[in-house]
This record gives sequence, C-alpha cells and structure tokens, in this order.
Amino acid sequence: MEWYKVMKISPSATTLLAGALCCLLALWLRLPADDSAPTEPALEAGAHIQDVTPPFGSLLINGGFTERRRGKMNPGDLKARCFVLRRDQTLIAIAVVDSCMIPRDVCDRAKQLTFKATGIPTENILITSTHTHTAPSTMDYCLGTMADPAYTNFLPPKISEGITNAFKKIQPARIGWFQIPAKGLTHNRRWITRPDKMQTDPFGETTVRAMMHPGYQNPNYIGPSGPIDDDLSLISIESLDGKPLAVLANYSMHYYGGCGPADYFGMYSDRLAEKLTRDGQAPVCAMTQGTSGDLHWMNYKIPRNIRDASKYTNDLIALTQTALKDLPHHDSPPLAMDQKSLTLKRRLPDQKRLAWADQLLTEMKGRRPKTRPEVYAEQARYLHENPSEEILLQTLRIGDLALTALPNEVYAITGLKLKARSPFETTINLELSNGASGYIPPPEQHALGGYNTWPARTAGLEVQAEPKIVEALLSSLESLSEKPRRQAALHHGDYPKAILTKKPLAYWRCDDLDGALRDSSPHNLPGKITGTVAYYLDGPDSPAFSGDHSNHALQLAGGNVSATVPNARSLSFFFWNGMDQSVRDNTGDLVLLDDTFHLRIGGKADGEHAGHLILKSGENITHGGTNLTLRHWHHLSLSIDKSHLQLFLDGQLELKLPRPKILSTNWTLGGPLPIEGRLDEVAWLPTPLTINDAKQLYTLSKLTPPPKPLPPRPKQDRGSTKNYSQTILASKPTAYRPLNPPTNNFTGKRFPANVPNIGDTYSVSFWFRNSLPNSKRPVTGYLFSRGIDGLKSADGDHLGIGGTHAAAGHLIVYNGNTQQKLLTGKTVLEPGSWHHLTMIRQGQRIRVFLNGHPKPEIDASLPRTYPDTHPQFFFGGRSDNFANLQGHLDHAALFNRALTPGEISTHYRTVKLTPAPLPTKTEISKPLSPADSLKAIHVPDGYEVQLVASEPLVQDPVAIDWSPNGQLWVAEMADYPSGIDGKPGGRVRLLTDSDGDGVFDKSSLFLKDLNFPAGIMSWRKGVLIAAAPDIIYAEDSTGDGKADIKKVLFTGFKQGNQQLRVNGLSWGLDNHVHGANGSHHSGYAAGIKITSPVSKKTFSLGSFDFRMQPDEGLLEPLSGPSQFGRTRDDWGNSFGVQNSFPLWHYVLEQRYLARNPDFAAPDPRRQLRPRNPPVFQATPAQKRYHSFNNSGHFTSACSPMIYRDDLLFPDKEIHAFTCEPFHNLVQHMILKRDGYSFTAKRAEADGPLDFFASKDRWSRPVMARTGPDGALWVVDMYRYMIEHPEWLPKEGRSEMQEHERKGSAHGRIYRVFPKNKKLQPFPRLDRASPAQLVAQLAHSNGVIRDLAHRLLVEKQAVFVTDSLIELAQKHSSPKTRLHALCILDGIDRLSPTLLKSALSDPHPQIKRNALRLAESRWKKHPGLLTTSLKLTNDSDPAVRLQAACSLGLSHSPAAGKALARLVVRDHTLPFIRAAVFSSTHLHFDHLAEAALENGVLIEELLKLGGKQKSLDPLITRLATPGENGFTSNQFKALGSWLDHHPKAVSKLDQALTAARKVAPDQTSPVPLRVAAISLLGRHPSDQALLGNLLTSKTPSPLKCASIDALARLAPSNLSKSLLQNWATHSVQERTRILDILLRRPAWTQACLEAFKSGTISLTALDASRRQLLLTHSDPAIQRQATQLLKDPSKQPASFRPALKLKGDKAAGRKVFDQLCAVCHLPPKGLPVNGPDLRSITDRSKEGLFISILDPNQSIDPTYESHTIILPDDTTLFGRILSENQTHLTLRQLDGSDRQLSRKTVKSLKKSGRSLMPEGLGSAMSHQDLANLISFLQGFGSQSN
Repeated sequence: MEWYKVMKISPSATTLLAGALCCLLALWLRLPADDSAPTEPALEAGAHIQDVTPPFGSLLINGGFTERRRGKMNPGDLKARCFVLRRDQTLIAIAVVDSCMIPRDVCDRAKQLTFKATGIPTENILITSTHTHTAPSTMDYCLGTMADPAYTNFLPPKISEGITNAFKKIQPARIGWFQIPAKGLTHNRRWITRPDKMQTDPFGETTVRAMMHPGYQNPNYIGPSGPIDDDLSLISIESLDGKPLAVLANYSMHYYGGCGPADYFGMYSDRLAEKLTRDGQAPVCAMTQGTSGDLHWMNYKIPRNIRDASKYTNDLIALTQTALKDLPHHDSPPLAMDQKSLTLKRRLPDQKRLAWADQLLTEMKGRRPKTRPEVYAEQARYLHENPSEEILLQTLRIGDLALTALPNEVYAITGLKLKARSPFETTINLELSNGASGYIPPPEQHALGGYNTWPARTAGLEVQAEPKIVEALLSSLESLSEKPRRQAALHHGDYPKAILTKKPLAYWRCDDLDGALRDSSPHNLPGKITGTVAYYLDGPDSPAFSGDHSNHALQLAGGNVSATVPNARSLSFFFWNGMDQSVRDNTGDLVLLDDTFHLRIGGKADGEHAGHLILKSGENITHGGTNLTLRHWHHLSLSIDKSHLQLFLDGQLELKLPRPKILSTNWTLGGPLPIEGRLDEVAWLPTPLTINDAKQLYTLSKLTPPPKPLPPRPKQDRGSTKNYSQTILASKPTAYRPLNPPTNNFTGKRFPANVPNIGDTYSVSFWFRNSLPNSKRPVTGYLFSRGIDGLKSADGDHLGIGGTHAAAGHLIVYNGNTQQKLLTGKTVLEPGSWHHLTMIRQGQRIRVFLNGHPKPEIDASLPRTYPDTHPQFFFGGRSDNFANLQGHLDHAALFNRALTPGEISTHYRTVKLTPAPLPTKTEISKPLSPADSLKAIHVPDGYEVQLVASEPLVQDPVAIDWSPNGQLWVAEMADYPSGIDGKPGGRVRLLTDSDGDGVFDKSSLFLKDLNFPAGIMSWRKGVLIAAAPDIIYAEDSTGDGKADIKKVLFTGFKQGNQQLRVNGLSWGLDNHVHGANGSHHSGYAAGIKITSPVSKKTFSLGSFDFRMQPDEGLLEPLSGPSQFGRTRDDWGNSFGVQNSFPLWHYVLEQRYLARNPDFAAPDPRRQLRPRNPPVFQATPAQKRYHSFNNSGHFTSACSPMIYRDDLLFPDKEIHAFTCEPFHNLVQHMILKRDGYSFTAKRAEADGPLDFFASKDRWSRPVMARTGPDGALWVVDMYRYMIEHPEWLPKEGRSEMQEHERKGSAHGRIYRVFPKNKKLQPFPRLDRASPAQLVAQLAHSNGVIRDLAHRLLVEKQAVFVTDSLIELAQKHSSPKTRLHALCILDGIDRLSPTLLKSALSDPHPQIKRNALRLAESRWKKHPGLLTTSLKLTNDSDPAVRLQAACSLGLSHSPAAGKALARLVVRDHTLPFIRAAVFSSTHLHFDHLAEAALENGVLIEELLKLGGKQKSLDPLITRLATPGENGFTSNQFKALGSWLDHHPKAVSKLDQALTAARKVAPDQTSPVPLRVAAISLLGRHPSDQALLGNLLTSKTPSPLKCASIDALARLAPSNLSKSLLQNWATHSVQERTRILDILLRRPAWTQACLEAFKSGTISLTALDASRRQLLLTHSDPAIQRQATQLLKDPSKQPASFRPALKLKGDKAAGRKVFDQLCAVCHLPPKGLPVNGPDLRSITDRSKEGLFISILDPNQSIDPTYESHTIILPDDTTLFGRILSENQTHLTLRQLDGSDRQLSRKTVKSLKKSGRSLMPEGLGSAMSHQDLANLISFLQGFGSQSN
C-alpha cells in the first residue's frame, strides 16, 4: 500500500509545529513496539449510466451554423456517464454528457440539484460534454441555434439523477492511470492559407489566413496551423477484487460525424464496456474530450482515406485494452479539487459592425438566421449586450495525476502547455467542462483569423483569454501539488550537442509553445517575433534533434524573427518552404542582415531561377542551382570569412559572393515578404563555417535529401480507332455509342443513356482524355455514373479522377454522399493523355482496369447505392451533374455481364498509344519601343499623334488628371491583375513638363503601395485617389514630391475583380465630386455600405454611382453603376459604360427615383449604341477564350468621354469617344439630341479603322480625356494581356498565367490633335487671382472651365460675386452663364432674382439646370416655384423632364396640379411618366383626378398605391358606374387594384356584381367582357361562371382572361379544369394554360402527368418551357421531366451534319417564327426576351450553330434566367429587366413584364443558365437547323 499525506502549513505556525513534532517523536520513542502501520482512508468509487435521451421530438440541434431540427430519438441514444470518488471526507463527482456543449447556467442547475440530493459540494462537481453534433441544444446563440427549451429543462435533473445513482453505488475501489500515444488518429484540421488565397470573413473583410478543413492535399494551403496532442489518457477504476468498475478515457479529437447520436464517444464507451464485462457486469466507460478545438480525425496531408468510424473506434479500443493489461492501481491516493472563477472580456463589435448587424437584423424581421452574415449579425448584438463572461476553471488531484477542466474548445497547444508545465507527473485536460465559452485560441492564432476567431458567443472571449486561463490553471495545480510548475523541457540530441560545442552566440531550438524564442546559449539573446507566426509545428523528423522526443519548429505566416547578434560570422538553420514557386513574384525572404545582404527564394518573376536561392549583397546578385523541394526540410549554413560570403545548402556549396564591406548586427529571419514556411535550430556562431563544417552538421542531422522527381510520363496520343468498334461489337455490348468527333468533346456536359434490365453485374468501357490539371478542383472529373438524375445525395456508382479533395490524379470510385465510401487507384493519370478504362461490378465487388493491364487498378468491395436495375447511366459526368469531365470521351460500351481481363486486354490492344509530341512554345510578340509603337497608331487624315509620356517616367497608367499648375497626376495600377506577391503595388505619379514643350520630362513617385488605384482627381493642395475599398486624399506638405499626408475619406467600396472597382472621379456642375461605382451590373455590389471617417456617417450605396463632398465626408447615390468611367457633357448630362455597351445616357437620377418606395423605377439609362457594336481594329484578331462571336466588337468598352472643346471638330456636333483596350483602339461617335436624351452613331461611318487604332497588340487604351490644350488625350496601359484572369475559362487562365503581368514596366500617354493647328497653352490656374479665374469661365475648353469653377468654389471667392452675376446675366456663351450660376450656388451667393431670370433663359439647358438649383429654394422663395411651374409647358422635352423631377420634391398643391397636367400631356414618354410617378406619395390626389378626367394612367397609379386614405376617392369613383354602366377602364383599373389589395374585395360588391353580369353576356363588347373578367376570380362563386367560358365557342381573348381569373382563384381542381378541353384551345390559350400550370409544383405535376398520358402532346412545349421543366427547382419535377423530355439523339453534337446541308432562307423564316420570334423578333424595335438579332455579330455557320444549340457556353447576365417564388408558392420565371433596392421588374416567358416589390418575394434564384433554352434541337430536324442558320445569316440585312 502506498501512503500519501497532503498537508498545508502556514508559515506562522512553523515554530510551534516543529516543537510539537519533537515532543511527539520523544513520546513515540518511549512507546512499546506496535506492528500495525497507520491506516490511510480507503478510496471508494461509484459509477452509473443515466439515459438523457428526451422522450419528445422536434428537437433543436446545434453544432451547425444555422438551426436544424430532428425527430424523436430512441431511448439510450444519449447518456450521461457519471462517476463519484470518495476518500475520507472528500467527495468528487464527474459527469460526462453526450451533448455538443452545455452552458454554465445549465451545469449550475444540475450541480445544485446534485448537492441537494447527495451533499457533494457544487465546486467538487465536474460536468463535461463529449461534443457530439447530433444532440439537442441547451445553449442560446450557439451560432444560429437557440436552446431547445424543453430539453434544457429536461437535462439538469437527469444529470443530477445520474450522479446521485453513482453516489448510491459507492464501494471500496482502486484507481490507476496511464497515457499512451494514439498515433495517426488525430490531426490538425485548421490550416494556414496561402496569402493569395485568403478568404473573406462574414463581415466582408479578407482576414482569413487559417481555416478549418482545407480539403485533402489542397494546394491553396501551406500546412497545419498548430500541433496535435495524441495522448490517449486513461483512468481505470476497479473493485478490490479486480473487477472493472469504470474507465474514464480522454482523447483530443473533435468528433467523428455521421456515426449515431452520441458519435464515436458513445461507440467507444459502449464497445469498451462490452469488452471489459466480467461475470455479466459491465463497467461504466466514458470517452471525454481533450483539447481538440483545432483537431479532427481527417489527415489533410495525404489523399483522402475511407471514412470508417467503426474502425476508428476499434483502433482506440485496441490501444486502450493494451494499456489496461498491466496497469497498476492505488487504493488510497489523495483526492483534492480546486475551483477558480475568472472574468474575461469579450471582443465587442465597433459601431460600424454594430450598425451593419442591426441593419441585417432589421431586415430579418425576427426570424432565425439563414446565412453566415445573419448569424454573425445576431452574435454581434449578443456580444454588445454581454460584454464579459465569468468562467469556471477546475483542477482535480488523484495522487500524482492531475485533471484540468476548461470551458469549451481550446486548441491542442493549450493542452500541451498545461501538460508540459504542470507540477504533476501526469495531467489530463477536459475541455467543454462546466460551461460553454466557445473557441479560445491562443493570441497568435487570433492573428491568423478564420472561423474559430470570428466574434460570437462561440468564439468571443478576449485575445488574451487563453494565456490568462493557462496561468490560472497552473496556479491552481501548484496549489494542489504544493510544488512549483515545471519549465518545458528541451531535449538535446546529437545535433544540438554539436552546435553547443561550437559556443554559439545565440541558439534558438524553436521548440517554444509561446512568446519569444528561447536562447539555449549562455548569452540570452531571445528571438523577437513580429507579425503572424504559429508555434510548435512539426520540425525535421530525426532523433538527432530531440532524441526520443518529437522535434518542433516555428511557422512563419507573414511574420519574422529578429535579433541583434554582434560579431556573428556564420548562421546555421533548417527551413521548410510551403509556398509553390509559381505563386508570387518572390516566393519568400529567408534572411535579411540590414543592408548587408538579402537571401530569398526566387518566384515567378525570377524566370528560370524560380524556386532557387537568390542572394543579393550590395549590387552583387547570385543564383543557386538547386530547385528547392516544396515542404521538405533543408539545412542552410551562411558563412562570412575574410574574403567571401558563402552559402552551403544541405552540406554543399550553393552560393558565393565577395564579402560585404560593412557587416550589420541586426539579423532577421524572414524579411519584407517572409517565406511561408518553418524554421528550426537557428544558431549564430562566432567563427566562419567551412564546407566540411557544413557537411558535418548536415550529416549529423540524419536527414536525407529529397528524392529527385521522376521525369514526367509523356502524354499519350492515340492511334487509329478504326478497328476498335469491331472488337467491341464482337463482345456483344448491351449498348454502344462510338461518339465520333466532335461529339466526343465533353466540356462539363454528360451523355445520358437509358438502358433497362441491367442488374448488379455489369461492365462499362470507354476511352477518355482529361484536359483539366489534377489540382484544379475537388474532383478533377467524373467519367461514368450510374444513379438517379439530379438526386442531391448522388447515390450510385461514380467513376472518376480525384482532385484536391482526395486522390488527386488517381482513379476513384465513389458510392454517393449517403454512404461516402471511396475507392482509389494507384496510378497518377497525366492530363492530356488518352486512357482506356473498364469498370466491372459483380455484386459488391468493384474492379477497374486501366490501359488493358491484366491486374486491376482497383479491386475492392463497394456497397451498391443505386435502386434495383436502375436504368440511368451517364458518360462524361456524374448523375447530379457535379464535376463533369472537361475533355474527351468516346467508344462508350455497356455490358450486362462481367468482361474478362483477356477481353479487356484485346479491346485495348486494338488501338496503339504513342507519346505525344512536345508542344512548341507559342511565340508571343515583343513590346515595341515608345517610338515604334507611336508609328503603329492610325488616326484619320488631318490629325497627328504625339507621345507626351512613356516609361520609365510612367508605368501602368490607368487614369490621369491635371493639376492647376499644369502637372499631370497619374494613377498607375502596377498591381494589376492579382497584386504584387499578394500585396498592393499601385502608385500615383506626378509628371512635369519643365520646358513647356508639351512633353513631360520629369516624374516623381508621389505615393506607392496603393490597392489597385483606378481613379484620380486633383483636389485642393493634393489629389483624390480611388483605390477600393477606399477613397483617399493625399498631399505633399513638405515639398519633397512625396505624399506625407494620407487620409481615408470614404471606405467600404467593393474590392473583388480589379476591373470592377470605384473609379471615374470628376468635378460636377453641382459642386460635388462624381464617381463610378465600377460594377458591371446592378447586383454586383448589392448591400455595400460606405463609411466616412470624416463625418462618421455610413451611406447605403449598393451598386449605384455616387457624388460626394470630400471635405465634409458626405456621399449620395447616383444612378448606376458605370463600370469604368462616368462622364458628363457641358450641360451636366451624365453618361456611363459597360464592357458590352460603349455609351449610355443617364436620363433619370437616383435621388429622384428613390423618393417613393412604392414606385418600381425603370432602368434610368438610354443605351445610345446597340450591345457589342462592331469596332474597326488595326491589329489582327487576338485569341479569345470566351464570347467568341464578339471578336471584332466592343467587349471591353471603358472610359467614355464627351469631347468638350472645338479644336478637334469645329462642326458644333456633340462628339464622344470610348476606349476599347482589348482591340487596341478608341472609337469616335457623334451624338444627336433626341427629345430629353440622345442618339449616337459611329463618326467614321464608312472608315475601315476607328479614330485611334494601333497595330501594336500591346497597346491598351484605357482612358480618353479632353485635354486642357484641346487635344484628345489617350492613356495606354500597354500590356500584353488586358483581360482579367477571372474572366477567362480555366484553360485560358492556365495558358495566359505566365503573361498576365507582361508589360508592367511600360506605359504611354498620347495626345491627338489636328495637323497645322496650334494647341492651346495651359494657363497657370494655381497662380491665378479669383478675377482671373472668373475670366477663364469663358474659355472654350471644358477642362479649363471646370478647374476655374472648382478653384473658385474651393476658395469660396465671394468677393467676385458681382463679376459672376454679370457673367450669368449677360455673357453670350450659355456654357459660361451656366458655370457662373453654379459657382454662385457653390459660394452661397445665388440670389432668387438671378435664379428666376435663369429659369427664363433662352437656352433650354440653362433652364434645366436652373430648375435643379431652384429645388432647395422654393420653400423660402415661393416666387421661384411659380416661375418653375411654367416650365412644365416648355417646348423642350429635357426641360419638361427636369420639371417633372424637380417639382416632385415640392409639397405644394400647385406643383401637384402642374405635374398632373404634364404627365397627361406626356403620358406616352416613359421617362417623364417615371419622373412624375416617383412623386405620387406627395401628389397622388391631383394625379388621380387628372388620370380619371383624361382616362389615362389609371392602372399605373393604382399599382403605386399611396396611402389608403388618398386612394379612397379614386376607388370610390372607379367603383361607381356611369350612365351606361361600367367602362372597360373601370373594370381593368379595379382588377389591377385588387391584384395588389386582395382584402379590399368586400368594398367592390357593386362592381363585382356588374362584372359577373357582363362577363357571360354575349351581347356586350368583347373588350368590356375581358375587362370584367379581370375583376373576377376572387371568390369561389366565380368558378362555375369562369369554367363555362372555357368552351370552343368563346372568343379567345375571353378564354385567356378566364384562364387568368381561374388561376387567381386557384381552386383545388384547377389543373383538371384547364386541361379537360385541351384539344379545343388555340395555341395562345394553350401557352397561357401551360404558363399558369408551371407556377406551382402541384399544378406542374398534373401537367407532366398529362404529357405522360398523352392528354397533351409534347409538341405543345416550346424549348423555353422545356428547359424550365428540365432545370426546375423541385428535384421531383426535374427528374420526371428529364425522363419525359430528354432525348440523347437530340444532343447538340448530333446536329453537326446540318452544317453540310444547304439551307433554304424562306423555310428558315418559318422555323424562326415557330421557335425564335416570340423572344427575338422586335415588335416596334424592342426585343421581348432576347437580344435584337439585327445586331448579331458572328454570322458564321459555326457561330450560329453554337449560339442556337449551346446557349450556355457564354451567358450574358442580362439574359440569365431567374426563378421567383411568391409567398403563396406561386413560381414565376423570366429575366430581371430592372431592379433597385425596393422593386424589380421580371420579363416573363410570354414577354409580359411583372413589377414586384421585394417585400412580396419569398425567394429569388439565378439559374446560372441563359434564358435561351438548350433544347431547341428537340423541335428541329437537321434540315430545319440548316434552314434557320441560312435565314439568320441574312437577318437584319433585309426586310424581315
């Protein structure tokens, strides 16, 4: 028996105690001998298993991001395994509960109940959770899940009951403990991300440097972010006769998943108990959770292994049984327990995040979160309201064993710290104990970001929480043991011993768990950490470092280690690089010695030296010859002797340079761009190392150099397959498809085959060639599949090639997401090679044969998961369309038997494989010199081009602006397209023309390291820069040419693609700076909010353009977005652009449209050119990777500009220019006024080339400006490649990757002007007095006028007011008068008298702007309003439009009446109508009265709604019949009203009664009856009346109206009513019925049944509606439609023969009318649901063939199909015509438009597919297609 004594002695009692001991000793010496020893209190123990499964169902389950429920569970599914220990008076209880986590208040309730029942003190009760993710929730705000109220009340008494029962079972016992490594069963699941692959957090910020579950061997990750703790800890309790009573196990593994309600914890406990059962008595066994916050069973370093929770559990049990065999037990170890509470702060949201959260919560309207942002919005509010948390920490002593209890999920490194520093010999850590405080990462892991750090209740504690918890627990352990904590031991193997013999100046073993790196030398020079690192990662694996103990290293993840080491002459260390050499320009810095030398690993900018060591010392650079192996440990010795600096790599001389003249003492491991890798054994030595020293050290390490990679197997080409078909057919296949070229080309699509009566023995064989790299996606590609089409769980047989998720490049066979069983092959299949494959299933056995080899590549058991004799097979893809093949596949054969290896070999040998010839490298053109490139530019006769700046003065220019002193600001996007090594690299330069010759000769780098700057504008003493997410003001206050003031004015603009960023800063007549949002469509930046640090305000911007007041920090949305460049003319008309649309006019501004939330505003733009109009380039066509039919057309339109001078064109026309960088040109257009807008056409209508067209394919004009000299200025970014990689398909991205930054050192700026014309001098406006600036307002040049205007407003030059008034009143130039007016407004000196005069100015554009200026002054000066009202009758539509916009801001009844008159007059002009309707909330009554009096716009006004009170008079008048009864307009208007207000039907009894009489009355006019029916269908009594109208005798318009009315009524037998007389309905009626039946799933099912039964012929379905069914959101409908409608013989490839047939245009017109006209034939010039085919670009047969049969090859977002579900589950289909923050307009399949309030939309989904259907081939023969192509080739060039 062991005798333990625990005694606590206070220092003050020491003397008394010593005396007492002496007396007792003397007394004992006099006593007679006694053979009996002192009796120690015996240990007692009890254990009990308590069922904690709820007896009720519908349970909330946590463990996921959002709430989920499960049904009722089975008794015994969840347990609390309870243990009680007693020794003397000490009682301790432990409960291990099957739960994800239990919050402290629930634990405390259970403890209180237990204390009342047993007397066990609450501080001696430990309650811990296993972390199963399938138990009911007991915790509120567990991410998106709340506590299940019933279970939260149910659980505490059950836990108490379990402990109480264990207490009742107490008996004498013995206890033992042991720790054993469980290698390979836990792994770090949190991996460090490559810096260029960082992810975005839920708050929209790119912060994620480490993330959970990266996927297997994913190249986007560097490696694990932390160590593992793989100790399996065991506590065994047995009775005194040796029978097992209990086993308490502990292992650090998060959970397994998918293996029952209690996960593997329950499996382990139950199975171990069964194995340890003696005499029918089973012990209570429990598995507890170690420190596993970042651990999991998946090993992401290797290919994916088969998921098998049962085997995993059995492996742990086997280790447990081994450890328990000879485990010593103790019968009286001391028991003690300590508890501490610790109050910790939470990381609280700042005001910006709180505002973001509150906005989301408001939009959620009390519902539970459904998305990650919504989850974290709710969490932000929770944290704000709960800023701190008190946690409980416990320590428990059992003899020399300690247990720690921590609340929730700490990392493995935390547990390792406690074990290493604990004063106890053995320590076990139990997380998830006594509460739930979320993830508690160490501080350095907070810096890496990721899910575990996103502030929430489940990860919200302060950054320093972990060190505080560790300190508190170690202090508690010291108290329990009465010993000091241990220092983490260093274990020296042979290598460190050898280093120490060399008397190092500093030596870092890098085995640290936190803090600075300890110095193992006597000099105490620790390593100072800066930036982001991770500790205790695996180091070089060799006993030479730490003997029998594991060796560890420091991970750099953007951080550095530095020290000052005097007199060092050599440096030795090991390093491991995790960054591929092809990712960054510089792979990473290794060593920096101040300015002495710089050692790094070459990157992609270093060409052939990528992956090699590169050493720079002074001006000397040398490159190593060794290509460093990725993720392999290398030894590096750097030695400085008297004459040389030498570098030894793995014991060999690698580099040598002359010795630096000056040696610094400041060393950095890492550098400005540190390696993404690890460091170990860093030692500085006082003497130089020789090559023998380096060899000796490397030899001592016992590391082996990396094996040389095998030469890649050459790609295999395939010989003739002429005889292959014969060979296959001889084997009698059940089905065989040769798939001859080009039908064998698979680009993400599948070839389906329906073959019945195939059982579980079958073979499939084919040839394939994969084109995709094996590391491009999770599965490289599926080749063959047998399963249910579209089934999400993808159950079935799926043969493919593994990718980043598992077995990259190897064959895989997967049986679906339900069972998740995976088989993998051995051979890596090189992309681009042909392979022959045969797969055989025989019952449960799967064999796969590769390239005729008699031995199978895969031979294993795989359960069948497809239905019995399932007939659906797929080649080139998987049954659910996931990861389909990108490549070729042919000769697909299916057999209903097992082929023999001999047959397979015979098939293979019929075709020969030969090595493919090596591809020849494509020669790319070289950049031209500035002079040669200048010569390559074409401009029209009479013009010349001058080069005003080029490299090196300017590089990568994208935007320019002139400073008042004549200097040129240039924004340089040097970091395009993907950053420079993942970091910002944009610049701003200031160019100077010092000799006044017009050519810049001096350049100063004003500001660098900007984030993709895209816009620039001179401002005050500096410059405004648009560099998303910020708009910045920068200034040089010292005069050294560099910015020393840098201030963020606005932040929050969307980043993403570099072509889609905030840009286009320019001065507006309204005294604001205007800018372009940069988005390419209205949804791209939806939800974006902009914050100003200046005003502390946040602005909802979304995708709108904007205007701003930089100094005040104010911003307002404008209509938009424009992609690159937002410009205006001299009158304030704004224009925008998008890649495919070279110029549009913003007719309406957002500030007017947004004022009425009930108004669904139209698109505020008028397109001035058609989509993708042609360009006329001087260069040969460049290779395209998408939009092939747009070659020679605008695809990169940018920087539109209205020319604002008369030097170039004295003709008084309006001239515009738009850049097209892809085609190396700038196009010139002429604008004509057209009412309130413009029309535009190409200026050189018959010219073979555009105005500015370069023959140099590197020339990339990205901006055109009117220069202050009157010339056209062109900014040429000059790049080989201008397309952003994001726009390219994968093959194009791969091909162009090496070229994406070519030209980054170039850049040119040109100006174009007329020959023999003198350019205007640039006046020095910076030196001009206010009076001189006023004079410049009469300048012919718009840039000069704008600069003078802005400077006068900036200076607030009120003392020139009189001069400005005189200009405004008397100057002959209306442009000058307009500037004067606007400046007076900007300096607050615009008088009502002058403004009233301007409202009567003879020039319409001055009147238009005067209206704008008057808006804010009407209230104070009513006379201005009176004058403004007159302009509603102005002869100029633009003035009337402005009046409609401006007067809508006035609350005056007179304004309302004037607007009413205006809209009645101009009700046919859509933009005037929209402008007036935007103010119906103010003027509804007047508008309604005018509408009724004139019989126009009534329905539109009713849709707008307004307040019920204001509508009542209108409804009353509409619901009152006239002398001759109700009119059509009344019925239609009332019907429209009821559509939006169905509950108001009770108020319209008189009208409804009249409608019911009129509708069946054959004597009434048909239009009146149709209108009457629009009012019906709102009461069940209407069903019979409407049904009776569906007869063959009823006129078609009445039948269509009745069909619509029945749909409104939606009776249960609707589908039957509509389908029963199908044969009597016209085509139009049938289409209407189909569209209605497709709205709801139940109706659609009935429709499909009618097709299936033959009630409806399949020919009734046009291609659009076929596609709708085939891609339906309801899987059941999609499956049924697929079986019904898919016809493999009608696949696009099968129509290739049509290209050889001669087409008939007249017959083609008939095909067009049948299939295409409904969408494409433009009635009145406006296409309904497709592009206007008169503007079609590629009319080649091939181009039309692809466009017709494969419309999804290139999808225009404008024509992408959408599905909208309304609250009543009505489903609508079509494309989004326009949308804003409150409304959207859907263009439906029948061409009708439906306006919807976003409040009434239940869900909105993009399909990712073109609205043009894929299935057109199903309705055509080959000849039909040939005819259609023939017709389309001439469409638009003839009268059609």
